[in-house]
Amino acid sequence: TLELPGPVSVGGTSYSTIQSGLNNATSGQQIDVGAGQYDGNGSTIDVTTSDLTISGSSGAQIVSDAETSNGPLQINANNVTVDNLEFQGSLIKGRNEPANAIQDNGNPINATVSNSQFGNFSNTDVVNLAPGDGSPGITTVNDNTFTDIDAIPINIDTTNTDVSDGDDVEINSNTITLSS
Repeated sequence: TLELPGPVSVGGTSYSTIQSGLNNATSGQQIDVGAGQYDGNGSTIDVTTSDLTISGSSGAQIVSDAETSNGPLQINANNVTVDNLEFQGSLIKGRNEPANAIQDNGNPINATVSNSQFGNFSNTDVVNLAPGDGSPGITTVNDNTFTDIDAIPINIDTTNTDVSDGDDVEINSNTITLSS
């Protein structure tokens, strides 16, 4: 469970962790993450409710050793937007191996990552998404900043995607600064 310095709010109700907010959110709601550094100590934030926006206040930073290489934020639902969050390099808990910042685990339809910052990642895919299959959808990675990156900043895995059914990928206006 992520230890939070600021409140997480869903529909006017405050929660002590991002996961608590997600667990209590219903489709169509926004999870507002307060400013501060969120240290997960090996936990993973698992998004399983569709049609959600996870939005960070200025200064909302996730620094977490992840349970697996999938990273601290896993998207397992359709129509999920991650907006204005900051992620700092992640490792797999107890193994000192790199982990992704954001990973999907089920080919979600309409996953969006925007206006977020990613820093200090190496030897991994920082944002790793696979467009959903079976329905038309858009995977969007726009207006993000990647700094001090010695990794693949954006990996869109289309291995199991049938683009003939209307799947689309949109990657625009991202700024990437590699490690020196």
